[in-house]
Amino acid sequence: MEEEKDTLVNEEKEQEEEVQDEEIQNEEEQNEDDVKIDEKNKGEKDTNEITACLNCGAKLEEGQEFCPKCGMKRGEYKKIICKKCGEELKINQKFCPKCGEKNDIKVDNIVDSLKKGCRTKIRKINLKVLILILIAIVVLICIINFAIKGIEKLNVSVDDLLVEGKYFEAYEKADGSKKNDVLTENILAVLSNEISEGLKNPMSFGLTSAWFDHDNKKIVMNVSGTNSFGGIVSSYYYYTYSDTDKKYSLYCSLSDLSDEEYSKYDTSSESIEKILKNAARSVVKEMINKDNIKISGKIINNINKLFKDGKLNEVILISEENEA
Repeated sequence: MEEEKDTLVNEEKEQEEEVQDEEIQNEEEQNEDDVKIDEKNKGEKDTNEITACLNCGAKLEEGQEFCPKCGMKRGEYKKIICKKCGEELKINQKFCPKCGEKNDIKVDNIVDSLKKGCRTKIRKINLKVLILILIAIVVLICIINFAIKGIEKLNVSVDDLLVEGKYFEAYEKADGSKKNDVLTENILAVLSNEISEGLKNPMSFGLTSAWFDHDNKKIVMNVSGTNSFGGIVSSYYYYTYSDTDKKYSLYCSLSDLSDEEYSKYDTSSESIEKILKNAARSVVKEMINKDNIKISGKIINNINKLFKDGKLNEVILISEENEA
C-alpha cells in the first residue's frame, strides 16, 4: 500500500512540473513577441525622427521621404564599399578599418556620382530619341523625293523626254501614233551620230533636214559640215532598210543631185558606180519633193541640241523591228 501511495505522489509531482514548464515557455514566447513589437515601433519612430539624409547629410523637412539633394530615400544611404577588400565604409571614412586602404570618398563625391549617373541616363535617352528623329527625317525626305519624282514623271510630256534624249521613257509614255514618232526620231538620232563620226571634222556636224519614207523604208538626210579647207559643205545621205540585217544601212552619200555623165574611158566598175549613184539621185530628188514624208523642224532641232550637248553619242536604238 505504501508503494502505491508513493507512486501516486510522484505522478502528481511530475504533472505539476510539466504545467510549470508550459507556463514558463508561454511566458518566454510572449516576451519575444513583445520585444519584436517594441523593435518595430522603435524603428518606425527612429525613421520618423530622422531629420538629415543618411547619405549626404542634407537637412530633411517633415514629410520629405526623399532627399532633395541626392534623391536618397529617408533612412537609407548608398553603401560605400572599399575598392580593395569590399568592406562597407562609412561616409567620410578615409581609410578602410579592415585593410587600411585609402578611400577618397566624400559626400560630394557620392552626390556627384548620382548626378553623373542621372546625366548619363538622360544622354542615352536623348541619343536614342535623336537617332529616331534622324531616321524619321531621312525616311520623310526619301518619301518626299519619291513623291516629287513621281509627280514630275507624271507631269513630264513625251516632247520633254525627247528633248533630253530619253527615248526609252518617251516610248513607254507615248501612245498610238506618237510611239511611231518616237521611233522615227530615235532612228534619225542614231544615224546622225554615225554620220558625225564619219565627217572630216566631226564637231562641225549639223542636221539640216531629213525625209523618212516609212512605206518604202527609205531615209534621206541632208547634213552640213566643214571640209579640209574649213569651208562649209553639205551632202545627202541615202539609207535603205535591210530585211536580213533588220536595220537601216547607208546606201551612198551624194555631194550634189546632178547626174554624172558617162565616159567611154570609164572602167566597168566606175560605170556601175555612176549608174547606182544616178539611180540613188533619182530616188533622193523624188523624196525631197514630198512634204508628207519630210521630218519636222522640231525633231531636227532636238537632234542638233543633243549633238551640241554631247548626248548624241549616248543614244541607243530602241528597236528597228517596231519601225519596220
